[in-house]
Amino acid sequence: ISIKGNNVDIVDGDTSPSMTDFTDFGSIDAQIDSVIHTFKIYNGNGATLTLNGTPRILISGTNAADFFVKVQPSATVASNDSTSFDIRFIPSTEGLRTASISISNTDSDENPYNFSIRGFGLASEIRVEGNGNVIVDGDNTPAATDFTDFGSEDILTGSQAQIFTIFNSGNADLILSNPSPFVDITGDHAADFTVTSVPSTPIATNNSSTFTVTFDPGAEGLRQAIVSIANNDLDEDPYTFAIQGIGLATPEISVVANGESIADGDSSPISTDNTDFGSKDILTATKTNTFYIKNIGSGVLTLSGVPLVLLNGVHAGDFLVNTQPAASSIAPGDSLSFTITFNPTAVGLRTASISIANDDDDENPFNFSIQGTGVASPEINVLGNGISIISGDLTPSSTDNTLLVDTIIDSTSWVSYTIENLGSAILNLTGGVVISGDHASDFTLSQAPQSTVAAGGGTTLFTLRFIPGAEGLRSALITIGSDDSDENPYTFAISGTGLPMPQPELSLVETVDLTVAAPGDTLTYTVIYSNVGVGVAKNVVVDQAIPNQTTYVENSAAGVGMTITFQHEVDGGYDPLQTAPVIDIKYELATELAPGENGTVTYRVVVD
Repeated sequence: ISIKGNNVDIVDGDTSPSMTDFTDFGSIDAQIDSVIHTFKIYNGNGATLTLNGTPRILISGTNAADFFVKVQPSATVASNDSTSFDIRFIPSTEGLRTASISISNTDSDENPYNFSIRGFGLASEIRVEGNGNVIVDGDNTPAATDFTDFGSEDILTGSQAQIFTIFNSGNADLILSNPSPFVDITGDHAADFTVTSVPSTPIATNNSSTFTVTFDPGAEGLRQAIVSIANNDLDEDPYTFAIQGIGLATPEISVVANGESIADGDSSPISTDNTDFGSKDILTATKTNTFYIKNIGSGVLTLSGVPLVLLNGVHAGDFLVNTQPAASSIAPGDSLSFTITFNPTAVGLRTASISIANDDDDENPFNFSIQGTGVASPEINVLGNGISIISGDLTPSSTDNTLLVDTIIDSTSWVSYTIENLGSAILNLTGGVVISGDHASDFTLSQAPQSTVAAGGGTTLFTLRFIPGAEGLRSALITIGSDDSDENPYTFAISGTGLPMPQPELSLVETVDLTVAAPGDTLTYTVIYSNVGVGVAKNVVVDQAIPNQTTYVENSAAGVGMTITFQHEVDGGYDPLQTAPVIDIKYELATELAPGENGTVTYRVVVD
């Protein structure tokens, strides 16, 4: 008897399997692949060879089950003939797999005929680690040490990402067999855990790949899930382990101003978030900014300070929390406001800090810096009738004397205004008082202001004269140039109404002392003249004709302030002579007759 594999002799008793003679079946995937090798039994020149074992090819040894005879040889082999048998290798697991072949036969010195065979099973071997610690397949006790316990996170704002590593310590590629993301999360609270970065597949021998799970709790309390990784490991498919985290309802403080968030601990005030109040005069100017405390967390935020918003720092006295938050607790999603007023007491940079004690677990107290700059500058203010006139005012009013009293055409009225310096530096009136506009000529500066006005409430006056040149509304614009930084020029409108010239109206009432008179009787006539109009009567003349059938009594005509002349014939002139005949008397008042005033003239006649 002799045996060959791959046409290479296999010596009886060979214990060194070799690829060349097919006794080494090589390396294949365990439980998946198989390989068949064919061996030939030869009978040399002699008697018939009988294979008398049961079975004819006996496989024994440590891993005999991984090898089996697929095709048995013939029971007899004639002289100079051969028969063959096939052995299939299917490794049940990874690693070296060995067995022995024994063939009972009728050869006198090689019975049984023995030789060793072997093969190598290839298989992946999965292992998962978190934080450098192994997570055992099937582990149901999450722990922080291996990242399977994600800790506590806020249900609105918190999340925690943990990185896990999949190792392949086997001798074949590790294949993650489910579709991407290759890692499944199941369980009651699976939605609270997300695979946010996926592993690669396949994973080569002695290599690894990572994946990330992010915990974002959707509710308070313990949140649990199972991680499952389907793979081609022979005995750990799927690879599973429990994970957990705790959802917390916690407050989260945020401070916002002017639409911008202010960071806790911010020490660089800027104007865009209202922490820099800008430059304000040390005597007159203040600036109030509004801030909002927001609760962006999931639990009630409690403000615990007394007061709720505390000012401190070198120049805290230059700032005032003039409205504190309206309550000490803020529900999730809500906010409360507070206001701070900057009122500098000295020139230069003024700084302070805000502190808000609260129950936010990592921002208590919430602190940030504020600042403003004190400056010494003039500040112009104009008053009429003791009332401030706003610069740019275009609506004249009688309350601040910008609407002047109605004035008769060509008559005069006056109005005075006060220029006040509310600032902390001298106010220089660099441009004086200028009158412009449609009817500027109706207004005249009759008294100019001083060119400088003392700081801290100093004043100077200027006076306007109004002489309307026509009836109706007359308007102009007053412009005052100065070195005020934000009100130069200072302007306001003025107006007044021109009234028509008033007209006088004379009334004459004549009386006589007798109602019946006989020839030779003397009658005394009295005429009362009155100005019942609204204008002054000038050049007042009372003209009295002597009644018919009477004769004027010489030297009887009289009237206070009157120049009296007489007419002696029709169409004749007047003269001071009182000789007969007198047919008309003219009384001319030497002075003006004001509205409501009156006078009396008299004369006597004799009845013819």
